[in-house]
Amino acid sequence: MPMQPHAPNDGESLPPTSIGTLYGVGLGPGALDLLTMRAFRVISATRLLAVPVKAVGADSFARSIVADLITDQQEVLELTFPMRSDPEVLRPHWEKAGRAVAERLAGGESVAFLCEGDPFTFGTFIYVFREVCRLLPQAPVEVIPGISAYHAAAARTLMPLAAGDDRVAILPATYGVEIVGEMLERFDTVVLLKVKPVMDQLIDLLEERGLAKHAVFVNKVGTDQEQVVADITTLKGHTPDYLSLVLARNPERLKEPVLRGCRKK
Repeated sequence: MPMQPHAPNDGESLPPTSIGTLYGVGLGPGALDLLTMRAFRVISATRLLAVPVKAVGADSFARSIVADLITDQQEVLELTFPMRSDPEVLRPHWEKAGRAVAERLAGGESVAFLCEGDPFTFGTFIYVFREVCRLLPQAPVEVIPGISAYHAAAARTLMPLAAGDDRVAILPATYGVEIVGEMLERFDTVVLLKVKPVMDQLIDLLEERGLAKHAVFVNKVGTDQEQVVADITTLKGHTPDYLSLVLARNPERLKEPVLRGCRKK
């Protein structure tokens, strides 16, 4: 059952009519057979599909994942999200995309926003969702979770993310190698996304900590362009693809005592 989003309304709400449902559809890391059955049903049943692109006319990775499912009877709405990190630069694009979707919802059409990975895990869908909540707070919203790339990467490389009392951290490597170093001391497994701009510094850090042998690089997991590199030091001097990540383990981490059972003192 679609849920009603809860968000403040700043007075810019579009006039209420018969409102369509906004679906945030997680497509998984890139392999069509990693799509959930619910995602398949929503994509098949929704006439209007929205996909993110980095520039007008650019290819959409999300669209390519489900290209074989899209029919001539469906419309694909391309929403532009430039590859930038400055929120002030991106905000006008978030607002424009959100308004485009809200207008179609207000006209009674349901919209399925297709998002690689999981919609609520560093997903572009989050920005559209927030704008729709602001402009059309009465619109029904349903989010279909997807398999995140790091889950698929762990499965592909046979590297368990956590067992027992292990701690896991998930963060963009662009937070800086100092932060990554801190996380490696506090967590047993560190999942590093957005490694492209800092790959060499990251490799240096892992080598200094003696953890390079406990790290693996994965790019475009589950696709026909998948790349898995067990010895990440061989990647020094190379610029990886944007859709890359590193899984790093710290098996020698000093663990803090934890409460057992029901966590009663």
